Amino acid sequence: MPAFPHRLPRRVAASLISVLVNAACATTPPQPPPPTARETLTRRIDEAVALRTQGRQEEGIQQLSRIRFDAYEANEPALAALALHRKGDLLHDLGRDVPAGQAYVAALVEYEVRGDLMMIGRAAHDLGVLEGGGREAERWYRRAREARLEAGDKAGLRVTDNNLAITLFYQSRFDEAEALYLESAGIAEEIGDHLGAFKAHGNLALLHAIVAEGGFPSEQGPVPKVDPTSGHVKQGREHFAKAIAAGARMGKAEEDACAQLGRYDNRCEWLSPGSTPEKGVARFYVRLISEVEVMLDEARDEREALDEESEPEQVTEAEDTLLVTETLLAAALTRAADALRAAGPVDEPSTRDIEQYEQRARTVFTNMARRLTETGGTASELCGLYASTSDLCSRYPMADEKPRKAIPDKSPK
Repeated sequence: MPAFPHRLPRRVAASLISVLVNAACATTPPQPPPPTARETLTRRIDEAVALRTQGRQEEGIQQLSRIRFDAYEANEPALAALALHRKGDLLHDLGRDVPAGQAYVAALVEYEVRGDLMMIGRAAHDLGVLEGGGREAERWYRRAREARLEAGDKAGLRVTDNNLAITLFYQSRFDEAEALYLESAGIAEEIGDHLGAFKAHGNLALLHAIVAEGGFPSEQGPVPKVDPTSGHVKQGREHFAKAIAAGARMGKAEEDACAQLGRYDNRCEWLSPGSTPEKGVARFYVRLISEVEVMLDEARDEREALDEESEPEQVTEAEDTLLVTETLLAAALTRAADALRAAGPVDEPSTRDIEQYEQRARTVFTNMARRLTETGGTASELCGLYASTSDLCSRYPMADEKPRKAIPDKSPK
């Protein structure tokens, strides 16, 4: 093969070689730099905390203790404090609240030394959650609120405002609680936090419901009577409607807004659009009938499970349970009929439903009372059990008689 007769100038050849080398290098992706000590420690903390989802908190606690030591070795005091803080979270998961509180307080001190307002707010808030309620929880929530305001942490402030308001609400400090709930709701709407708005407006609805009723009831029961024209009734309904609307944006139903009211969920029966306090009372008793019927089925099963070889005390106890439960059922049926009648123009249930409740109450109580008189007792013993059963004897005076046979209970359940 003949030699190439021309030579490229040296500068041109060098340029071509450089282009070819760079093109070859471009086909190989650059290798990412190795993770920094901070990135590695952060990842390890996240992995240790994630063990809680597998129920492996103890393992996570041990790992976080090692990570805290390694963070100090790497001159990362912020991550050392975070490892201690998250260790407190896992201890709290396990119900070990004393060491959890100690971890939170120690982490808070380290955050304060560094002036880390975001983490001061978070640690103080967690200490409030740990306390559950009362003055000590209030103290921690106020410290968290102060730090989060100064840090401009709106998302964190929304949560702390809501929790502090709950703490004040259960101390009957309703005006202070309302102001904080409103601030929490306002922040949630500003930052697009639908869940936060759902919670805050639901809590505001409950607050106005309780205030409309004159404060917390002495015992759980039907909704107390309220003035339907009261400003608190109006505001309660407005906030409940806003809670429903916020929940709908997340795919939640009205039942979810009711469930958020906890043990006061029967208030939603008059807070709901188109309802009234009287209808709420009626629905409470209608629902109570179903609950007592379940209890009655269980009591009957327990009685039927006993045989001739069972101890006399067991039989007596089972019989007494049946009598008491049947008395409560008769009372619930009677109260449901009364409440439906008091609700005004009957749309649901109908007048026929009221009559059926009253007939079934009479049948249940009369049959039960007759069984009791056959053993030497009187119905008045059962009427005196509870305030809700006190008028059954006056309603059904024939219950103290001793007829020849029981009345069959043919009423639909």
